[in-house]
Amino acid sequence: MPAPRPITLAELKAQHPGHPGIDLMTGRTPLFACQADQWFSYCLYVPHDIDTTRPHPLVVTVHGTERDATGYRDGFAAFADTHRRIVLAPCSPPPSGTPTTSTTTNWSPTRASASTTCSWR
Repeated sequence: MPAPRPITLAELKAQHPGHPGIDLMTGRTPLFACQADQWFSYCLYVPHDIDTTRPHPLVVTVHGTERDATGYRDGFAAFADTHRRIVLAPCSPPPSGTPTTSTTTNWSPTRASASTTCSWR
């Protein structure tokens, strides 16, 4: 017998309004490890009131050598709420021999605009 299919956010909202799992699937998520590559982790920001019946553009933020994926996720949260976007903030391990702290000025996620997003469906 095949394993049951996981419930989607839209199904959870429709079948169980007020379920505490809705809050766990929206807002700022913890870091998750990718199943295909355990060295690759990511976190998300999903607006709490997002319409789950249709696709939404995805903003992928890319950190620098400071590897601050949660900082970029949090920095784009207001942008995501305003423009109805989902933010994916990957965090990959530094390449071998690369310093883990930045000596350069990083781009600020608070300077983002609607034209800086990539729409994936």
